[in-house]
Amino acid sequence: MLKVSSIDYLLIDGEQLREVLEQSIAGCEKKIVFISAYITQTAVDWLEKHISPEVHVHLVCKLQPSDIINGATQISALSTAMQRGWKVSCLHSLHAKIYSIDDNEIYVGSANLTSNGLKIYGSGNLEACSSVPANEENLRFISNIEKSSNELNNEILQKMEDCIIKKEPSIHLNQWPVGTLPHDEGIWVHDLFWYNPSSRTPNGNEKLHDHHLIGIESFDIKESEVSNKLLMSRCVQWLISKLEGQNNQELYFGKLTKLLHEDLKDDPSPYRKDVKSLVQNLLAYCQVFLQGEIEISQPNYSQKIKLVCKGILNG
Repeated sequence: MLKVSSIDYLLIDGEQLREVLEQSIAGCEKKIVFISAYITQTAVDWLEKHISPEVHVHLVCKLQPSDIINGATQISALSTAMQRGWKVSCLHSLHAKIYSIDDNEIYVGSANLTSNGLKIYGSGNLEACSSVPANEENLRFISNIEKSSNELNNEILQKMEDCIIKKEPSIHLNQWPVGTLPHDEGIWVHDLFWYNPSSRTPNGNEKLHDHHLIGIESFDIKESEVSNKLLMSRCVQWLISKLEGQNNQELYFGKLTKLLHEDLKDDPSPYRKDVKSLVQNLLAYCQVFLQGEIEISQPNYSQKIKLVCKGILNG
């Protein structure tokens, strides 16, 4: 068995990470923060066996509708965690897997807080993980994720479960219907489009990112289907909310870029030129697929973006 003090700068698999975590959790005195895109019942039960009841626990997961539908995260696991007095939150743009114990030890890697990720039962996945210094910058990074996440309660979990069971028409693979969560978790670079659909230079990874974001496998479907899914995406809803906040429901490119730069939650914040590219991609999607909802013109050498179909956010 690996000892905690022996894994600095080493890559370890999920099973070895579980063993190291069990040692660390046993000596935990104040708090643990486990950030994992996916969380399952088996992992919550495993954690409960190794942790003292006095320790404060905060679990943060991604919790998109597709995660529940596919079984990657189990609502029962989150409900069980809350019954044990643990804080549970979600952040839809989350992909990180971070395990922090008493602000003294931090482990990162590919392993989710699941049976397969930590090899709690069975052969599990082949993961790669390691420790990182518990310095001020890394602890701030973890704190920012915690602050940006939405804390869950039984009422919210019930709403989510009802949406899945009833197959709500307003549900989107990557986003819950408006009103499910108590507040908007903000906008992140991951929520924005990385590909320009009007570009003649294909980029496989960026295109795949956008397909996942929209909830499609490719653009080889009806244009109306793409349009409907685009309207449900977080970045398009962000754009519409900004336009609706203007007296004349219009913004110029420069002001829109400034607003996005201010609203992005990523730390460190991306450079202004990168934010401009993200805005350009977003507007390119609007020009191709959302001409009936958002009008884009170019008077006086600057793009003007105008909402021409009001009330979109409310369906």
